[in-house]
Amino acid sequence: MKLSKEHYLQQLRKIVNPEQRAKYYKQFIDSDVVNLSTAENVLLLDFYQENHIFDELPVISATDIQYPSVVYGSPEYRQSILQFLEQQWSLPSGTIALDDIFVVSGVSAALECLGFSLFSAGDQVLIPEPMWYGFPWCFSQRPQMEFIHFPVGENFELSTQNVVDAVEANPNAKLLVLTNPQNPLGTNYSKEQMEEIYAYFLGLGPDYHIISDEIYACSQNTDVEGNEFVSAFGLDAYNEYNDTRIHVVWGLSKDFGLSGFRVGCIISKSEQVQESMEGDACNRSIAGFSPFGSLNPYMLQKLFLSGGEPDPTVANNAISTYQSSLLPSSYSIVKEKLEASSIPYHPNNKGGVFFWIDLSAYLDRVQQTTIEPDPLLCESLYPPEFNDPNEGKLTRYLREEAQVLLVRGQECFWSEPGWFRLCYTAETSDKVAQGLDSMIEKLNQLPPSNPN
Repeated sequence: MKLSKEHYLQQLRKIVNPEQRAKYYKQFIDSDVVNLSTAENVLLLDFYQENHIFDELPVISATDIQYPSVVYGSPEYRQSILQFLEQQWSLPSGTIALDDIFVVSGVSAALECLGFSLFSAGDQVLIPEPMWYGFPWCFSQRPQMEFIHFPVGENFELSTQNVVDAVEANPNAKLLVLTNPQNPLGTNYSKEQMEEIYAYFLGLGPDYHIISDEIYACSQNTDVEGNEFVSAFGLDAYNEYNDTRIHVVWGLSKDFGLSGFRVGCIISKSEQVQESMEGDACNRSIAGFSPFGSLNPYMLQKLFLSGGEPDPTVANNAISTYQSSLLPSSYSIVKEKLEASSIPYHPNNKGGVFFWIDLSAYLDRVQQTTIEPDPLLCESLYPPEFNDPNEGKLTRYLREEAQVLLVRGQECFWSEPGWFRLCYTAETSDKVAQGLDSMIEKLNQLPPSNPN
């Protein structure tokens, strides 16, 4: 069904999420655009096809199309996920238990469930800049928490002092959210760095909690120097400062490239979280509003089950292939093209699927063009300093002239204009190369800066 272009443009203006906006733009407005904006991972598709992961499945049964008996995942699936994470994160057996794991419809849903389970409307959540722009919706749109972003140090380095300053400025804040690997930087926090931050924040009192968003935990590039990934469950602080106040979320969208499946996990020993997720005699399980539906277990059985029993062997094989060859190959294409064109990027981006690139040198040059800037970012989310018009012009120039979609840095709550997030797994390697070539060509065609 084909509707008018104006219809699609009107709908586009209603989409605040930049990744959803990019997907919509590519599907309905310009199918030739290279989408390096949406944080997706297409690299494992060949592995799935060659190993028949989603075909040659058993005949679908009545159970597979009915309500699931356990809305947050069957014991078999949760046990398999437990075994998978223990191996991938090098956790001692028993660090996490079956009853600590709850599967819901995506990590966004998992974050929201934690917000509802642990906090009340008006409670404050602290998150360091730059960050994934989806956090305000996860914690504020429905849980009605107050979202507070705070600055970090030079070279995007988060220090304990940054957290201390944020707490002193917001003494009622009881929740700190960290993304590890970091989105949009693509770096892993060091173990020493996390130990110090966790010890400080959890040491403030029994009501203080930390959520570690580890959705990119297995997207580790073995060819890149940088800090090795350490899960929050691998910290000494996990045992020393009450493990019921450290909560981890992880899912299949990024590491397995299954964003359309909507599978996210909450891992928490908190009785408050577990009671909320399980439900009680009066209250329905909160997972019932974003369940691990019956068709997902059916489709994922070859990854996590064998003969109906827990077995993550194939899942581990997929990640091994991903880390050893697929991720490094795609990464190297972008690295070589950026360096050949002298485009700076944040180094040591070993974890995650991003290059955080610095295009600030082109802001003055795009200012000389007649192109209009993109619309202002949502004023209820972003202060005025997050709406640099030249960054908006450069975003639009790359989209319309280079046919490349990136996420602008100010949309990631980074006030300094000119930074952009590039996802190098969102398209096939040849499309990524095509997009980079086009972007570099069009950047070089911009008029020189005005000397005045």
